[in-house]
Amino acid sequence: MIKVQKITKRWLLRSFAIIVVALVSIEALVIALTSNSYYSSAKQTVLTRASVIKNTLDYYSVNADIDFAEQTRALIENFAERDKMELLAIDRNEKPIMSSSGFAPQLSTQMPDLVAALKSDSGIGEVTSKHTNGEDIFCVTIASPSSSGDILALRLMASLEPTESRVFNLALMYIAIGLAMVGIILLANLIFLQSITKPVTEVEKTARRIASGDFGVRIDNKYRDEMGDLCDIINYMADELSQSENMKNEFISSVSHELRTPLTAIRGWSETLADDVNCNKSMRQKGLKVIISETERLSSIVEDLLDFSKIQGGRFSIKNEKMDILAELEEAILAFSEKAKREGITLTYNEPSMLSAISGDRNRVRQVFVNILDNAIKYSDAGGTVFVNASEEYGIIYVSVRDEGCGISPEDLPKIKKKFFKANLTKRGSGIGLAVVDEIVTMLGGTFEIKSQLGVGTEVIVSFPVMQQDKEA
Repeated sequence: MIKVQKITKRWLLRSFAIIVVALVSIEALVIALTSNSYYSSAKQTVLTRASVIKNTLDYYSVNADIDFAEQTRALIENFAERDKMELLAIDRNEKPIMSSSGFAPQLSTQMPDLVAALKSDSGIGEVTSKHTNGEDIFCVTIASPSSSGDILALRLMASLEPTESRVFNLALMYIAIGLAMVGIILLANLIFLQSITKPVTEVEKTARRIASGDFGVRIDNKYRDEMGDLCDIINYMADELSQSENMKNEFISSVSHELRTPLTAIRGWSETLADDVNCNKSMRQKGLKVIISETERLSSIVEDLLDFSKIQGGRFSIKNEKMDILAELEEAILAFSEKAKREGITLTYNEPSMLSAISGDRNRVRQVFVNILDNAIKYSDAGGTVFVNASEEYGIIYVSVRDEGCGISPEDLPKIKKKFFKANLTKRGSGIGLAVVDEIVTMLGGTFEIKSQLGVGTEVIVSFPVMQQDKEA
């Protein structure tokens, strides 16, 4: 649960925080743009009305038949938009003398819009200021085009409070929408996180049980995404570990038996020869041969175990030097010829005239051939034949060992190179010989291939690359 809390916390501190910051920034931008748009629209309405009034005053001033002062007062008194804005008349002393509202006008002493209108070529000045009641107002002053009379200018004043109210309400609406979006995103992501953290918790519990040695536990995979793939991998890992554990237990049992058998024979004959001081020469020779044979067998098992231990610990090494692979193959065949004859098996070797040199370790290459030949003879029945062939093609040396033994089943064939695995538990052996062969051949840059058919026989093919100098020659 600690890891799950860390995932949620990390998401809240990173992803969700970024989302909130982004939404706040967007909200602020939208509110600012909306506010600017509404204020611009409100001011533009006043400016448009001011432009109409200026055109009217210009018309009054150039028409001699019209009394400018009288028509201007009439324009103020009959101002149609008095419910939205106020129209004032400013006298030559810069004092308000008439208002469209019908009430005595109240103005601050400073009117920068009036100053701007009098100086401007357009005759219009504008300013946003505070009214005496404290509200924000937008003022537009139109300078009088007539120099006669007591009216200096007309002033339009519109309150910005309705606009501010609309902007404030819209801002509240945007904020509410933003909060709702944050809530929806938070809820959706918490549901999503739950869909992740729940299977993660199940995987964690299962992994802990597997780590403690319970290889029978499995995850109930209900997912069809990457999490489902992870569950499948965990279950596959548990299957593999379970098989490895079974093979390891069988390996220990097999090795124990393999070690006990030669030790029993050695001890039995040693006791026999030690107790029977008057035994004949024939009996003594027979006992010594058994002791020597079982000692060699015991030594072979121990060597396999030592090699396997080095492979597991990453300490397995080989020397790379120019060597004659044909000599090592012939020596291994010679070593097994007598054994094959004793067990009624024919060992046929199709000897090539010559093979190129390879870069490798003589002892390790001989060990490869010894393990392969030992398996071929071990799994062959009396009267069978083991065929050995060697050839060279395109800079690659191939050595093939084919027997007519029991063969390997299709389901066991992919596992035959794995450590501890034995396809036939009735035969002697530790189950790590082929794993060692695979490691040696791979380290020498070669390939190791096994072909087999149950009840027909098995063919093992190893290949080694020719040394570069010989290949060029």
